Amino acid sequence: MITWEQLEKTCQNCRRCKLADGRTHVVVGDGNRGAEIMFIGEGPGRQEDLQGRPFVGPAGQLFDKMLASIGLSREKVYICNVVKCRPPHNRDPEADEKAACLPLLRAQVSLVKPKVIVCLGRISAQMVMWPNFRITREHGIWEERKGFWLSATYHPAALLRDPAKKRESWEDLKKLREKLWELELLPRPSFETATPSQAAESTTTASETEERDWSVEDLPWVEGEAAEESTFPETEEDAPAANCRLDHDLTVADFSHWEEKS
Repeated sequence: MITWEQLEKTCQNCRRCKLADGRTHVVVGDGNRGAEIMFIGEGPGRQEDLQGRPFVGPAGQLFDKMLASIGLSREKVYICNVVKCRPPHNRDPEADEKAACLPLLRAQVSLVKPKVIVCLGRISAQMVMWPNFRITREHGIWEERKGFWLSATYHPAALLRDPAKKRESWEDLKKLREKLWELELLPRPSFETATPSQAAESTTTASETEERDWSVEDLPWVEGEAAEESTFPETEEDAPAANCRLDHDLTVADFSHWEEKS
């Protein structure tokens, strides 16, 4: 079984594709390595490449707000990307680049052992869920596979380019919150745990509380944000994925043999 130290070393030394030539830092992952919830993005952007951490640019700031809106934080989840080095000008990762990083992603899933995996964007969903995944049609769908609960939503960078999609993304987040409640991975709010102000409002009906507390208009992250340099398109005309994805059992497949070749 590979260790985190071995994985980090392998990532830092990796030169299995051309992305290594232009990188500043390898971006392995961030967050809680024992998390029950794992988010998989597409690839590092400019700020991520400079800092060596995923989701630290404008899209990352939006992502933090999205997590907070359902009671999560970086300390409670693990975050990584399909590819660990920044594609030039934030273009889509190419087939050979995704194939080179696939064993690393498998290793991360094997090490974290999450119960829930959420794909951020089309590229991630096509690698993890199914190769012809259409993010605009199939976001928010849940599938259980080999003990993992899988779903996908828009990449935060796509929400910066098209703020109208934030409402759809909020619906996806509410479904995620419900799934976490169902699996008892996130505490469900109750009168006993409510703050004094929440308790004072407890005479309202559940539907009224839901509408007031979780109305999309009240969420800061749904308001307009500055656009971020990015190219990952999220349209129905997205190119189909290459024949390269996280395999169905989501386990490390002969990683030691792969490591010897790197």
